[in-house]
Amino acid sequence: MREEEIIEFLRNFLAGRNEGVLVGIGDDAAVVKLGGERIVLTCDTLEEGVHFLRDYFPLYFLGWKGMAVSISDIYAMGGEPLYSLVSLGVVEESGVEEIFRGVKEFSSQFKVEVVGGNLVRSDRWWIEVFSLGRVENPILRSGAKIGDLIVITGYPGEASAGRKVLEEGRNGYSELKERFLKPYPRKEILEIKEEFSLTSLIDISDGVGRDLYRILKESEKGAEIFPDYLPISRSLKDFAGEKAFHYFWSGGEDYELIFTVEKGVNLPSCWKELPLTIIGEITGDVGVIKSGEQILEPAGYEHFK
Repeated sequence: MREEEIIEFLRNFLAGRNEGVLVGIGDDAAVVKLGGERIVLTCDTLEEGVHFLRDYFPLYFLGWKGMAVSISDIYAMGGEPLYSLVSLGVVEESGVEEIFRGVKEFSSQFKVEVVGGNLVRSDRWWIEVFSLGRVENPILRSGAKIGDLIVITGYPGEASAGRKVLEEGRNGYSELKERFLKPYPRKEILEIKEEFSLTSLIDISDGVGRDLYRILKESEKGAEIFPDYLPISRSLKDFAGEKAFHYFWSGGEDYELIFTVEKGVNLPSCWKELPLTIIGEITGDVGVIKSGEQILEPAGYEHFK
């Protein structure tokens, strides 16, 4: 089975009836009722040999990025992150301090407290971060409506290009390398959602095409993409040339956000320093992504091809 099929199987196989579960399997994170509050729960793993290679990935970044990918899922529900548990596969004890320096710097900057975790001996480095936050009104993948505008933060594609640069050992392109090694989850969404009524939301972990399709699948809608307005950065164009769209559409690990808003809102081109770009519109052609007369495939990273 492919990744989406496995998730759908688990969604049905593990379906429960607990009234406290507000959002279960199938979104960026789960949401449960607990003590009168709505709590967001998520976990993510990074593993050597799958997500990175040690020859270009200092362990400090394993700590930072391990936290970032988990906390990004909290923001992708419109939630405020609060606490994390960190589990670590340890190859050499001497690397633990470097990893947790990355963990500590991230948690300090994003005001998340690490309250525990687990250590285990391993033949390869890996980190798993479980995070908890709170949210009043979670923003789901399933809320997009026909006519809504599709908005993207930042410049997707830079992270996957940065990984390529690192894998090839090329000089230069420091901005692209940084985007892969040290992503910044978009906490600005907490302010944006207060200003605008967002109808759906997801973070970009597996590529714009793949993650936009997840919104369309859950919302039972389609999309029309505006090819002349895609936020492809100069750094990405300089590196990739004609392949820049490939990195933008099917690259991953940017941890930018895709969200939809009702048509007609006065959306700024930047929120403070964060670029916001309208890249398309929601349509009624269920599961179909069009760009003019062209049909775009929901390409992106898959664990189980």
